[in-house]
Formats: sequence, C-alpha cells, structure tokens
Amino acid sequence: MKQVFLSRKGIEIKEVPEPIVEKGKILIKNLYSCVSPGTEISSLNSIKKNILKKIFEKPQVLKSLIDVLKKRGIKNTRGIVSRKLAEFYELGYSSSGIIEKVGEGIKNFSKGDLVACSGGGFASHAEKILVPENLVVKTKRKENLSLYSTVALGSIAMHAVRRSKTSIGEITLVVGLGFIGQITMQILRAAGVEVYGIDPNDDFLKKSKKDGFANVYSSFEDLSKRIPQDVISVGFDSAIITASNKVEDLLNKTFRLCRKKSRVILVGDVDIKINREEIYSKEIEFSISASYGPGRYDSAYEIEGNDYPLEYVRWTLNRNMKSYVNLIDSGKINIKSLIDNIEPIQNAKEVYSAFEKKKRPISTLFKYNSKNEIIIKPKTPFIKKKSGIISSAIVGVGGFSKEVIIPSLLKMKTYNSLDYLCVRKPISFLNSSSFYKNINIVNDFNLMLKNKSLDVIFISTRHKDHWQLTKNALLNKKHVFCEKPLCINASELKEIKSFFKKKKVAPILVTGFNRRFSKSAKILKDFIKESTSPIFLNYTVNADKLLPNSWIYSCEGGGRNIGEACHFYDLIFFLINNNYTNIQVSSINSENKDLHKTDNFFVTLKFNNGSVAKLNYTSAGSVNDKKEIIEVRSSSKTIIMENFQKITLISNNRKKILYSSKLPDKGYQNQYESFFYNLKLNKFSISIEEQIEAMNLCFEVEELL
Repeated sequence: MKQVFLSRKGIEIKEVPEPIVEKGKILIKNLYSCVSPGTEISSLNSIKKNILKKIFEKPQVLKSLIDVLKKRGIKNTRGIVSRKLAEFYELGYSSSGIIEKVGEGIKNFSKGDLVACSGGGFASHAEKILVPENLVVKTKRKENLSLYSTVALGSIAMHAVRRSKTSIGEITLVVGLGFIGQITMQILRAAGVEVYGIDPNDDFLKKSKKDGFANVYSSFEDLSKRIPQDVISVGFDSAIITASNKVEDLLNKTFRLCRKKSRVILVGDVDIKINREEIYSKEIEFSISASYGPGRYDSAYEIEGNDYPLEYVRWTLNRNMKSYVNLIDSGKINIKSLIDNIEPIQNAKEVYSAFEKKKRPISTLFKYNSKNEIIIKPKTPFIKKKSGIISSAIVGVGGFSKEVIIPSLLKMKTYNSLDYLCVRKPISFLNSSSFYKNINIVNDFNLMLKNKSLDVIFISTRHKDHWQLTKNALLNKKHVFCEKPLCINASELKEIKSFFKKKKVAPILVTGFNRRFSKSAKILKDFIKESTSPIFLNYTVNADKLLPNSWIYSCEGGGRNIGEACHFYDLIFFLINNNYTNIQVSSINSENKDLHKTDNFFVTLKFNNGSVAKLNYTSAGSVNDKKEIIEVRSSSKTIIMENFQKITLISNNRKKILYSSKLPDKGYQNQYESFFYNLKLNKFSISIEEQIEAMNLCFEVEELL
C-alpha cells in the first residue's frame, strides 16, 4: 500500500506492507485523510533544521544524547544518531474510511461500518490504517465522508471550546484563523456565542467573512480601533488562541482585551511569555488545551480501550469526536466551506509544497481509491542456509534491538546468521528495510513460524506479548531467546511450568538475564564462593524517572518490578546460589500521582545458608551516573561493584581495584555467545528452573507491594 512519510529529504510516498489486524484494533481502508497545516508543516520545517541547532534548542534531547554517550561510547552513539537521522516519520492523524476487519475483543464495530478516526501514528496518510477502538467513531452519511476526515482537528477545536467554559450569549475572541481556528469559530457560533477573530492572513479573513463572521480583523491594533465600545468597556468573556506563529507578546495582547475573571485557552504553538500584571489584576484563568480531550496521551484509554465513566468525564476525546460528527450531520457547522482542495495521495509532495507558500490553502484532504484491490499475500523470503550456521530472527525492532541485539548478532557470523526482522507497523518496516539492507524484513510473525529453515526467534517486543509470542514459537519447534521479562503475570508463569513439565523434549528457551554473564558477576561470584561465612549483599538500583503515562506502568509493561527488577532478582540468585526462606517487601506510599508503587521499593531475602540480600530499587533522589551498585560483605572483606565498570576490594582498610572498564559491560555479548554455544549442544544456558524462580519472585513481590 502507499503511505506518506517525512524524511530529511522531505515528503516521500512509499510502498509498505498493509498493517495486520490485532487484538483491540480495527483495520480501516482510508477513503479520505486531512492534512493538518499547523502540526504537519511544523514537522516538515523542523526536520530541515540543522541537527546541532535542534539538539541545543531542546535540553532534554541534549541530556539524552549525553546519557547515551556515557553508556555506549562515541562510536555507538554516532551510529545511533546516524540511524535516527535516516529514519522516516509518519504523517497524518485524522481520517475517514470503511472498516475491513475488526480485531479480537472489538464489540461495537463491524466490517463495512463507515468511520472517522484520529490519532498520530494511527490515522495516518495511508491507504490502510490500524486504529484502537477509542480513536474510532461510527458515522452515518456516506456523502459526508470527506468532511468526517477532519474529525481530529474538529475535536481539538471542540475540546478548546469546552475548556473555555463559554456559555450562550458570551463574547469570545479567537486568535488565529487557520483551519482549527475557523472550526472553533463555527462551534462557538453554533453554541450561541458572539465571536470575534484575528489573523494577519487576508485569505483567511475573507474565508471567515464568507462564512458569515463579520467581526474578524488583521491585527490586535485593527480590532482595538474597530471593536464596539460596549465590548471594549467590558472585555471578552473568553479567548481561544489557535495561532501557531511567533507573534510578539501575543498572550499579553490577548489578556488586555479580556474582562476580569475571563478564561484564556491556548491551543496553538506560541511562546508562553506572560507579564504577571496582565493576568494578576484581572485574575484571568489561563489554561492549555491538550489535543482532542480527556484520554489523549493515556495509553490505558487509547491503546487498552478503557473508557472514562461518563458521570465523571462527560467529554472524552471519543465523545468529542462523536459530538463533532453530529454537528456536521446536523448542518450546524459548515466544514465544506473550509476544504480548499481534495487531492490524490500521489500528489502529496505538491500538497505540502503549497502549504509552505505565502498564499496557501487553509486545508487539503487526501482522497484514496475506494475500489477493493486484489491483495497479494506476502511470502517469506527464501534463505540459503549455510551448513552448521544457526538461522535466527528478531521479533520487535525497537531501541534495544537496534542498539544491542542486532549489532551483537551481526558480530557472530561463525555461530549465527541473522536472516529476519519481524516488525508490526508499516513505518517500522520502512525504517528497518532502509537501514538493514541484507536482512529480510517481514511484518507477519506467522510466516516465520512456518519457515522450516528458521532455527531461533529472539523476542524483543513490549512485555505483554512476550509469553504469547514465545509459546507460539516453541509450539512450532523454534528455539527462543526472550528478552526480560519472560511473562507478566502468574497465570502465564503457570503455563510456562506446565509446558516444560509436559514436554520431555522441548525447544530451548532462555530469558535475557544478561547480567549473570558479565565479567563483574563472575568476580562477585568468585568472592562469594571463597567466603567462609554467610554474606550480606546490598544491591542498589538508581532507576530513571519515567513519565506517569509510560507504557512500563501499563498492561503492556507490567510495572517496574516485573518489567525491570526480574533482572536483579536473577543476578542475586546466581550470586548466592541458595534457596530463600523469608521475604520482606516495602515501598514508598505517596499521594503523589506521579509516583508509582514500583518506583521506590526494597526487597529483603533471607537464604537457607544464612546469607541476606537486599534490593533497593529507587527513582528518588538526584540522577546518579552509577545506575547499579552491589556491595557484598563477608569474612572481614567488602567488595563493591559500580555500574559494571569498576570493582573494588576492601580488606584490612586497603582498597584494591579488581576490575575497571571505560564503559559498562552488562554481559550482553557473552550471553548471546553462550546461548548459541549451548544451543549446538542442545543445552539451556540458563536452566528453565532458574528462569522460573526469578519470575516467581517478581509475582511474590508484586503481591506484597
């Protein structure tokens, strides 16, 4: 299928595989999609900027780059940056079309339904899209399908109006009369509000006047001169700023025109430079309107499909979408007058070029072929297998795969041939195909399972899919290397136990517990072996702070205890090599919604041989370069491991450096080599019992947190 992408070369139309329907998602054949002049042209301008200028404009990006440099070194960082610069990006977030397939769990939609869709990365400019249920609404009239494709932009306007709390008879100012600004004015008018508008673009002013808005002006100064005295004396009840340019002092100029205790809502991308006196004396309520409404940027809502109760959140983003579609159907807003052009997707370059000109359209839609085309099912690419070489594939080509797994496997050509990368999204297919020229890229996991030439599958997707993908691979007699965690709940762990209990001869399964394969782990283990008394092990993990809406906390990640701490439990078990008899768990209980129960916790384990181990997992305190510190005390000696870079032995008040490395070495390469070496001997490089033990502790801790 064809899809529009953005690269450093500009706008490109590429052929990519159709998305495959998934649980909780809907496969839709796009009939129209709407170009967002503000967001998409901003992305186009941004990608053209000098890379160094972009990095220094965004302190967070600079910080991330420095962190990667410390962890990975100059050579690897250069490779990561080069790959990032060469990537393609999806465009589009508002469309309409017809449902082709519905995924498992979808109850409110059926094949053939006409729908409107929203969401960046979902409602893209593509012939077919895969969209979560909460970002889709049914529509009624086929003749309005082109208008419905503006649903995301309309919902942005709708949410801004709701945030302004404007009521019938009030007077509102809209600053910025681009596409969203024009829709905002129409919604306000439909709600019985008197509307004024400002925009320097004469064409946009003419468009507004043609739609019946007489009170639109080219500047604040023009408005101030011509506004009625009764409005001037009282001031605007509210203002909605949809401008995206850098007009000097725009916010303060808006505040000056508003009455005391008015509401000002910011939608557009403007510099937030506020003169305190401008809002203090009038007690102006200033707010920012985030996209289409409540639920946006919440993965539990958008991806997992969990709705907010209507009695508590009347207008979610999905309900805003429905409300907007109803306004179109009722004729209360006239979107048809705002659509300047409808172009085939093949004209994408010309469409975006037109938006960069001084005299530009206010909006453009892409139109797609409505006929059902013959679908050619992809075939698994043929591979010529070399004698004695293990053929492997990776499922999931995210950051970890790109930075660690793929480079590691490509170094091991005497053991292994990396023949396939399996991705989910069309954008991932395109980026992987352009970067990994000599590896076959596929988007259908089942095609790989049926390939008898394939020996090993590496699983590196988001956590919730690990066990299901692993199980399917094992049932198809493929050996599996699954990145941690092996599973995310106790019922899945029970399945794993049952699988290996029933199968006397089963394929090899190994979890990515790499730390036990590091040189640091070997030195620590040798120290513990030589100890003549029980040991005290203190393991501190300085975890990064995550945003509250991070996927790690969602059902996709399982939380930090399951998703991350399983690594540390495995290393503790490997070092002490004894059964634990007692466990204590505690965490920081905070009313702060930004803190999750698995952000700051400790686990204390008492072992049969008298040894004690304590894991301190924390995201509190200052950022620490030493992410992991292990201190072991026994027999009047102390050994301290710092971040898998340095190990110090303290004995008789004397310090001795046992190990030092420029970069952290957490054992990734050693584990992959051990995995393939043991695979040839048909052995587990980590016993299945040890893997189960680490995961079992995760779920025991989870219950106690």
